Amino acid sequence: MVSSIKPSLLAALILLAVTDASHSQSGEKLTWTFGEQDGMAYLAYGGESPEATVISFSCKPSYKKVKIIISETSEALKPNRAVAATLAAGTTKITVNGNTIPNEDAGVPSFEAVLSASTPLFPALAVSAKLSIVVGPHKQDVPLQMIGRKAVDFVKQCAKSDR
Repeated sequence: MVSSIKPSLLAALILLAVTDASHSQSGEKLTWTFGEQDGMAYLAYGGESPEATVISFSCKPSYKKVKIIISETSEALKPNRAVAATLAAGTTKITVNGNTIPNEDAGVPSFEAVLSASTPLFPALAVSAKLSIVVGPHKQDVPLQMIGRKAVDFVKQCAKSDR
């Protein structure tokens, strides 16, 4: 049966069966959300439960700095260590220096850093198909088809005066 399937179709089916970035490991539907809470704006890709969050950006209006958290990295990385992350959307690629932080729930450290709200990454999110994340040996692609204007609106909130 397998030999009668075209190799390209077989490869696509295997890829679909192995990875689906729109669902968490627990099967939870993942989506991009944008909002405000406790005086902070946030943009996140994840599910209903905090454990299903893949990546989040947050800022306090007028600070013009964005905190980024990548929830799970790699067993090869140790907590509380300096490390760089590379984020790429389309032709826009940035590298940000940050630190791994403990994440006992996941069993692997998270990554945390601060970047400028004026980074070209946010406008690129609105027009690209995927966000590629690399932290040490950890590599992950996050779909951007459903992000819409959320990245642009997030940056506007970060630049907004709180007065």
